[in-house]
Formats: sequence, C-alpha cells, structure tokens
Amino acid sequence: MRMNSLQMQAFGPFPGAQAVDFDELGADGLFLISGPTGAGKTTILDALAFGLYGTVPGARSDAEDYRSHYADPDTPTYAEVEFTAQARRWRVRRSPRYMRPKKRGTGMTEAKATAELSVFNPESGHWDGIGRTVSEVQAEINRVLGLNAAQFMQIVLLPQGEFARFLRADPIEREPILRQLFNTEHFTGLESILEARARQARAALDAVSQERQTLMRQAQGSCGEDLPIPTAAHPSVADVDAVLGAAVSVVRERIDVFTEVLQSARTRSADAEAAADAAAARQADREKLTQLRSRQEAYATSADERARLSQLQRQAIKAESVAPYGREADRAVREQEAAEKHHTAALTAFSTELSALPCQPETTSAEHIVQAAADGQRAAASIATHLTRVADLTRERTDLQQKQTAAAGRVAELEEKAAAQDAALDELNARLETRSDVQREYDRLLRALEAAAIRQQRGDEITAAEQQRDKQQEALKDRQAEESAAKDTYARIRSTRLAGIAAELAAELTSGHACSVCGATEHPAPAKPTDDTVTKSDEDAALNAWTQAQNATNTARSTLAESRARITALTRSLDELAGEDAAVSVAELTQARDTAAQTLRELDQARRERDELQQKRVALEQQQASAREDAQTSATQLSAVGGQLKQLDDVVSGDQAAALHPFGFETPDTSAAAEECAAQLQRLRNAGETLIQAQTKREDTAAESAERRDAFETALTEAGFTDRNDYQEARQIDKAGVDSALRAAADEAARIAELTSQDWYSPACADTASDEELTDSVAVTAEQRTTAASDAEHLGQLLAVHRHDAADLVQLRERFLHTAAEVEAEVAQRRGDVALDGIVRATSADNLHRLPLSSYALLSLFVEVAHNASERLQTMSGGRFTLIHDLSLHRREKRAGLGLQVLDTFTDEPRDPRSLSGGETFMASLALALGLADTVAAAAGGIRLDSLFIDEGFGSLDPDALAQVMEVLDELRAGGRCVGVISHVQSMLQSIPQQLRIERSPTGSTITHRSSPDS
Repeated sequence: MRMNSLQMQAFGPFPGAQAVDFDELGADGLFLISGPTGAGKTTILDALAFGLYGTVPGARSDAEDYRSHYADPDTPTYAEVEFTAQARRWRVRRSPRYMRPKKRGTGMTEAKATAELSVFNPESGHWDGIGRTVSEVQAEINRVLGLNAAQFMQIVLLPQGEFARFLRADPIEREPILRQLFNTEHFTGLESILEARARQARAALDAVSQERQTLMRQAQGSCGEDLPIPTAAHPSVADVDAVLGAAVSVVRERIDVFTEVLQSARTRSADAEAAADAAAARQADREKLTQLRSRQEAYATSADERARLSQLQRQAIKAESVAPYGREADRAVREQEAAEKHHTAALTAFSTELSALPCQPETTSAEHIVQAAADGQRAAASIATHLTRVADLTRERTDLQQKQTAAAGRVAELEEKAAAQDAALDELNARLETRSDVQREYDRLLRALEAAAIRQQRGDEITAAEQQRDKQQEALKDRQAEESAAKDTYARIRSTRLAGIAAELAAELTSGHACSVCGATEHPAPAKPTDDTVTKSDEDAALNAWTQAQNATNTARSTLAESRARITALTRSLDELAGEDAAVSVAELTQARDTAAQTLRELDQARRERDELQQKRVALEQQQASAREDAQTSATQLSAVGGQLKQLDDVVSGDQAAALHPFGFETPDTSAAAEECAAQLQRLRNAGETLIQAQTKREDTAAESAERRDAFETALTEAGFTDRNDYQEARQIDKAGVDSALRAAADEAARIAELTSQDWYSPACADTASDEELTDSVAVTAEQRTTAASDAEHLGQLLAVHRHDAADLVQLRERFLHTAAEVEAEVAQRRGDVALDGIVRATSADNLHRLPLSSYALLSLFVEVAHNASERLQTMSGGRFTLIHDLSLHRREKRAGLGLQVLDTFTDEPRDPRSLSGGETFMASLALALGLADTVAAAAGGIRLDSLFIDEGFGSLDPDALAQVMEVLDELRAGGRCVGVISHVQSMLQSIPQQLRIERSPTGSTITHRSSPDS
C-alpha cells in the first residue's frame, strides 16, 4: 500500500487548493516536511487520514472542525487521496460537514459530509466509481487497505507524541490500544460464549431474587401498610407467602369500610344535585320574566307607529284598485299617437308612388285608384307570362338540338371503347391459365429452401460445438494441471507441518500447566517455529484447494463429454435432412423461389386487372344503354317543343292593353317591360291599401282614447282621490314593507300573550328574591353539587382500586406458589455457569495467573512487537538499549503480561521507559512504532506498507543519535518504503533533498515542493 498524491482545499490552515505528489517527493524514498510551528505540517497527515477514513489522529478528531477559517465562504472543503493497493490505483475524495452560504437567499446552511471512491481502469483510461455514500466508501477502504482507521494511524502515520505515551503507558493502558490494533476476536469467541452464559445465569439469579423482592414490595404497596419483609438476599418461599397472605387480609378489611362510606356519599350527592337544579330553574325563570317585560314595554311604545302604518296600508289598497284604469287610459293615448304617425307615413308613400307614374289618373279617390291599379297589375302580369313562355320554348328547342347531336356522338364513342375492352379481357384470361403450375413450383421451392436452411443451421451448430469442444479439451488439461499442483502443494504443506509439529505444540505450552505430550509442567527449552512453519489452518486451506481443484476437473470432464454427445447428435440430424435438392445450393434455390414469386405477383396483378376490367365492361354496357336512351329522349322532346311554339299566339289582347292606359303605360313588347309595369302598379296598389287602413285605424284609436280617459277620471273620484297627484303619492307607498311591519307587530302581540299563559309566569312574578340573591343561590348549590359528586366519585375510585388490589394480590400469591419449586431447581444450575466463567475469564481465584484466553493471545503478539522493536532500537542506540518484555505484576494491575522495560547494556540493568531522556525516549518510541507496524502488517495478512509518515521528535537527538536514527530510516527506504518525516532539525533540512515546505501568512498557509536542500 503506497500513498501517491494528496489534494485538499479549504482544509485546516490552507484556504485554497493544495496538491502534494508523494510519488515525486518519494523518488529518493525519503522526504522532509518542514515549516514554522502552526503552519500546517501535521495538517498534511490529518488530510491523509481524513481522506481515507473521515477522521484525524489523536485528540484533534474530537473537534471535527476541519474547514479552513481562512477560506472564502463559497470555497468547498475536501481532501482527495490517490493510493495504490492490491496492484490497482485508487482515488478517494471526502468533504466534511460544514456551514456554507445558501444557494438561494441569504444566510448559511449545513453542507452534508460526502465521500466518493473510484478505481482507475487501465483498459478504458477512466476512473470507475465504486461507492458514493460514506458507509459504502468506508467499507471498501477497509477492505482494500486491510487496515482500519486506528491501525492506519498507528503503523502508517506515526503521530506526534502518541508513541511516547504508548511507551511510557502502564500495561493496563496498553491493552485497549493493542486490542484495537490486533484482531483477537477469534480468541475471545469462547470467552464471549461463556461470559454470555454466566451473564445469563447471574441475570437469572438476580431476577429470581428481584422478582421475590418485587412481589413483597408490591404486596406492601398494594395494602398500604408497613408489613414485615425479610432482609435475606434470596427470600424463601415461606417468607414471600407470609407477606402476600398478610397483604390480602389488610386489603379485604379496607374494602368493607369503604363500601359503607361510599353509600353515604352517594346519598349526599343526589340531594345536592336536586338543590342545584331548583336554584338554576328559578334563575332561568327570572331571566325570561325580565325579557318578557322588556318586550311588553316595546310593544306598547309602538302603538302610534302601528296606527300610521294602518293608514298607509289603506291608501295603498285604494291606489291598487284605481291602477288598472290608469294603465288602460295611458295605453289608449299611446295607440292614438302611433295611429296618427302611421297615417302620415302611409299618405306620403301613396303620394310618392302616384308621382312615379307616366301620368296621373283622373280620379283622386284612393279606393278607385287602388281598384284600377289592381286591374292594370293583373293585365301586365298576364302579358309578361305570355312573352316569357315564347322565349323559354325557343331556348329549349336550341338546347334539345345540341343534346341530340351530343348523344349520337356518345353512342359511337362507347361502342368503340367496348370493342377494345373485349380484346384486353381475352388476353388476360389466356395468361391466367398458367397460374396453377407456377404456384405448385413455388410451394416446392419453399419446402426445398426450408430444408436447406435447417441443414445450414445444423452445420453451423456442429462447427460451433466443435470449437467449444476444443476449448473444453484445453480447459480440462488446465484443470488437471491445477489439480496435480494443488495435490503436490497439499502433500508438501502436510509434510512440513508434520515435521514442525513440535513447534506448534510448544506454542500451546503454558508455564505451570502440563505438556500434552510428556506431561511435564516445566518447559525449559520448547521448540521454536522456523521461517517455513505452517499451521493446521494452512494444511486445511491446502486440502480445501486440492478438493476444489478435483471438483473443477470433474466439472470440466463432464462438460467435455456433453459437448461430444451434442456433436454426434447434430451430425446424425444433418444426415437425416438429405433429399432430392441436397445438391442444389441455397443461393440457386433462393433465386428460383424469387423468380417464381415474382411470376405469381405478376399473375395476381393480371387477375386483379381482369376483375377490374370486367367491372368496367359492365359499367360500359350500362353507359351505352343510357346514351341510346338519352338520344331517343332528346328527339321526342324536340318534336314536342316545336308543336308548342306553333300553337302560341304572339298578339296581346286589347282588353289587357286598355287596363294600362289610365296610368300612361304603352303596351309592353318584352316580358321584362311587362314585369316592370306590373311591379310599379303593385307598389301603387299596396300603398293605397295601406293608406285606407291607416285612415280607419286613426279614427278608431281616437274614439277609444276618449272613452278610456273618461273611465279613469270616474275611478279616481269614486276612490276618494282629489286629483291625479293625490293618486300618484298613494302609488309610491311601499305596501309590501308596510304589510310586513304590521304582521311582525301582530306576531309579537301573539308571542307575548303566549308567554304570559305559560306555567312559569305566575311563580316568577310572585318570586320576591333579588337577582343577586338568585345568583348567589345558584353558585352555592352548584359548588355543593360538585363537591358532593367529586367526593362520591373519589370514594368509588378508591373502592375500585382496593378491590383490584385484592384480586391482584390473590393472583400474585397463586402464581408464585405455582412456580416456586421449578425456580429453585434452576438456581442450582445457574450457579455452576457462573463458576465456570470465573475460571475461563480469570475473574476467579481458581485461575492462578489471572490471565484470560484473549489476553494470552494478545500477550503473544506483544512479545513479537517487543522483539521487532528491539532490533530497531539496538541500531538507533548503537547497541546500548534493548526493549524487553516484562511479565511481572505491577501496582494497580489485575494481571501481568503487557509490561515493557529497557535494558541498558552500560549497566546491565533494566530501566523503566519513563526514566529515559528526551532523545532516548524518541528513539525507543520510534523503534516501538516501527516494531508495532511490522507486527500489525503481518497479523493483517502480510500487507505491504510502502508509505510511512513520522511526525516530529528528531530535535531531541544529538548528532550521533540522529545519524543512527537516519540509518534506520535509510534501511526502511532501502526496503522499498517511502518515508516522510516532519522536523525542524537544521541538519535534516540540509541532508534530505526532497522537501515539502509549509509557508505561513496572515491569509493562510501554502505548500511548496523543493528538490534541493536549504543552504
């Protein structure tokens, strides 16, 4: 696992976008991160940790304030890390939760935490998304790196001061850290099972005691008396039963007392209810009496108004009786005026028509003129009809002559067209006689093509099956080779394990416990595992791999047999498809089929043409018959018209012409002139008739108007009106409003009379109490009713509670006695589970070393950590210091095994790590960190750690010690690691070429990559 690059923005002291290329920095395997205090050197490591795991090392993770205070509000905060793991390039991008400006409006809103993970696809050249939620990304990161956040921050990031605290920590403080780094769950499995059983047992025992104590306290609470309760941790059945029995007796006595008290309270409540109702009724009657008296006074006050309304009502009634006469008089006047206007207009129109005549008639009587105009109009109309008929017959004769000529030509044309259609029908019928032969040939070709297609498909299937068979043969060879290799591997691993079984058994030895081989409790020289030691799990894995390889070989062999059987079946099916057209190619058959199909389409088209032509021939015959009939009809009509023209007399009679002379008209010679003369005389006749009617209407309306006016005046006098103005004032009265007001007054009088006749009226009048006295009486009786009802209800509730308590106590006692014997038997079994857990988890004095199974496993790993760290420390200290594992039991410790001491070769005495100087502490802490990293990496599956970051501490070393520490870092670099260190030490600034310089300013920090040392 190697860190490749880091990009961050608005993170920590960095307000803008910053990029760190670890591949370029780590080209030499070692680079330095430098800068003034507080500039942000450690922030680079924080950004790495946050990008990968969403948290940062140490106490800084509690702040969760990752956003830069120097950044603009609109600048997003993120950290993006690219790393290589499992031979693939990965990129993870995270944003923390922070406040940002709202996109709409003003103010701030919370930006949610986000995470995105992608992997580079070398084939497409693009990044493929893996996860987009925080949980998905974190799960995939843990899987890919093989480390959780705590492990990463202990073995890849060596935080400032963290390992010095770990070095100086008490053994009891180291255990939670080591458990966080090493997976010992498989060792704690048995402990968890036994602990769970013991916890259940203790819970069961406590539950029994608690249940019995609860029963007794419940009984005491139900009866409300201080009953004597036993103080033993586990009360007996007899103790509990005695308490329950006493509680039942107390509650039953209390029920008898409350029953008598409740009966008296209910009697008092009923009396108070009746008194309150009576007081409320008196007050209600007083309120109704007050309202009634107010209404009586108001009615008496309105007497004058009622008299005035009655007078108005009488006037309005008289006006309504006279109104019809007035309306009739007005109508007669309007009709007389209209008749006068109509007569004037009719006289004007009649004079206009007279003036339009060629000469004026001798008479001036409208009646005589109208009669003469009627005679002249009829004569002119008769002349116009005679002349119009002659003209129509002449035109009709010309049209008939043209139709006769056209009909003869149409008959000849249709006969020629019929001959052509008969010839075409004969030709089409001859072609259609060959269609049945063509159809049979087409059907035969279709069957031949279908058979050829099936043969071709079978051939293609055989070819594909043979290719698949060849691939399966190669696959079978590969599976057989893999099976042989897996078999050899299993044999080798099993042989190796049997050879090193002594070391495996020695790993299980415990001081003071008998050896499973020889039985001895002392183990002075146990066998040690070699570099090629294998375990039982390794052997099981190899056996499982061999079994899987055998299964894969059998599967490949079965698949190959199925393919061979399929090829045989397909070949047999192909042979069965051979026929008479087997030698003809598919292309030739297809061409022949297409030719036959085209011929069929052409013949079908010919058949449609024949059918259509036959229909046209039938229609043509109908057209021929119609044309002959038209020619005959035209000849007949032409003869008839000629006869009619010979019979017409062109001379107009003298009487008809004489009727036109009084008005100055000459005898017309055209129908149009005759029609115009008739129209003019008709207009004169109409105008005269209208004038005569208007004269009659004028005379009639004048007489009726005088009659209606006299009747209206008579009605006014009889009704008592002095004149028309008096009548008009009466017409303005709102009779509906007056009627409504008088009805309302009558209704009020009836309601008042009804109220005074009701039963409550007389007692209310006789009641001499004041309103205040009635109000006080209602309040007092209502309060007394409420109090009495509340007392009765409360007593009823108490009685119900006591009865319920008595029933509950009886049930509790019965249930307890029913299960008591069974519970006592279970208690003995549970005590055995508790004792076994104490031994396995070292909580019992029977475990002499007070060391549980999981701690023993952790102890073994810690021994390896101390060994790896000692090798580093010896190099750093020039061989002076060695870390040794301390098994002694220290103060405040419950068990031994996680102690550390430093052996000083100058004195050959072990020293407490807290006694080391600052530089010595740094070397020991760094060695411990590197040793822990090696052990965790091995325990996590042998993952390769190609990146390491060390934060501060180098300033406490003298030049020689610093040189020795640098030797260790060079060894790490030579081993392929890229090591980044954070330091202020001047010699490191001068000796490490690749540097990452952090510059600080009032507006935030920036990062600069330098490829040459400072001078």
